[in-house]
Amino acid sequence: MALLIAVAARPNGEVAPNISRTHQWQVFQVQEGEAPELAWTVLVQDQHALFLWQDESYRHPLAMVDAVIATDVDSDRINELKRLGIPFASTSETDTLMAVEHYVQSLNTRIMKPFPKAC
Repeated sequence: MALLIAVAARPNGEVAPNISRTHQWQVFQVQEGEAPELAWTVLVQDQHALFLWQDESYRHPLAMVDAVIATDVDSDRINELKRLGIPFASTSETDTLMAVEHYVQSLNTRIMKPFPKAC
């Protein structure tokens, strides 16, 4: 099963500091056991356009992703992502590919951890 992970990106390819002010999204496809690959890039004209999506005749450009990664996010954007059913992951990574790799590793770690013993 493939995962699609969107990373808020600066024009230089680094992870953007906040999803509210990003003009570019890099969407990576992750297949189990393989390195993440850049699948496509979403370019946004207005920095707020992605979260002011009003055109109901088209799906939201991030509606198909399994997670969103950026350095930070404000509560309004968290609520919008929740409405879309998309989890948010914060990162201190600057490289978008490394941010995706660390996110996938964290998923694998969480899946592998044993459940706490009942008291």
